[in-house]
Amino acid sequence: MTQKPFSVKYRPKKFSEVVGQETSTRILRNSIKRKTLHTSYIFYGMYGVGKTTLARILAASENCLEPDNGEPCGKCSNCIDIFSGKSQDIIETNAAKERGIDDIRALSDRLRIAPINCKTRYVIFDESHSLGKQAVEALLKIIEEPPSNVRFVFCTTDIQAVIPTIVSRCQCLNFTKVSMTDISSNIKYICDKENINIEESSILLASRMANGSVRNSLQNLQKMVEYSNDEEKITEEIASKALGAISNNSFFIISQSILDKNVSKSMLTINLLMSEGKSSAYLLEGLSYHLRMIQLAKVCSSNLKYFDLTEEEIKKYEIYSSKFHLALIKEMIDRLYDVYRGMTLNMDLTLVLEKYLIECIIFVSKLSKN
Repeated sequence: MTQKPFSVKYRPKKFSEVVGQETSTRILRNSIKRKTLHTSYIFYGMYGVGKTTLARILAASENCLEPDNGEPCGKCSNCIDIFSGKSQDIIETNAAKERGIDDIRALSDRLRIAPINCKTRYVIFDESHSLGKQAVEALLKIIEEPPSNVRFVFCTTDIQAVIPTIVSRCQCLNFTKVSMTDISSNIKYICDKENINIEESSILLASRMANGSVRNSLQNLQKMVEYSNDEEKITEEIASKALGAISNNSFFIISQSILDKNVSKSMLTINLLMSEGKSSAYLLEGLSYHLRMIQLAKVCSSNLKYFDLTEEEIKKYEIYSSKFHLALIKEMIDRLYDVYRGMTLNMDLTLVLEKYLIECIIFVSKLSKN
């Protein structure tokens, strides 16, 4: 039997299982218990943070045959059908594909028919900012005077692109980027459930590279597991190779070579990383993160425990930051913006990075003379 991907297997089916969206889950759960649900909602925020998942949980909660304190039981026929995508009363549509006036008219005709098994029919629009102008105009009529047994949930990554007349008729819930702490805890939970032997540093790497997306983090975990051999511990080295990431140690080597004014070593390190096919985006993100941690260690070392670092990393940054002058940190961060601009102009990234290293080393030389 084919194993389900972690992002599917561990997709939440209860409000309490949703990671990192406490405000939205609390509002919806309380609305169900108090029977004060709105006719239409907009769930907006970045990808992979639970918008569509929470829309399904909301639909299941209201239509559950045996609800428990505002939570769906997950076992009744309605819950099973909703979470498996088989419920005829829950309409999920991708607005990027079904965005025309004819699609909305067909939907309107379907909503005139009473729900088959559920008491309330749900219409969930993914990518709702893609709806065409004529489709929106047709949809407004339905939203203004909806059937008593229908609710709408518009999910979007770009609320600014949603027509204001739609926004004004909905209760809007903001889905924020999920913190690294919450993502790391979720990965640890899954690793315990799946008996995955993994280092803490690998969990942190997968969390950082998720960029606030729970779905991304589970896809990262999937890659690491599939890359590793059976019963092999997932070390940071294995995780880095599986994710195409760059070891934090590489950034320590780069910054140390700048301090030492060692042009050849700094360039060699950069060129080696690029020759290994490392992502330029990951390289710049990693360097930005590294400089930020040095800066934080320099100005507020006692608070580093709040920034999702291992104890070993905290000690290393605390010791390392003492070598850096604040003016140098600022200069390195400022010049990094020039590297990003070079990327947007499709310049040779290796060349731009080499120029960056030389300029930083020149600045170190000037500092040492003062």
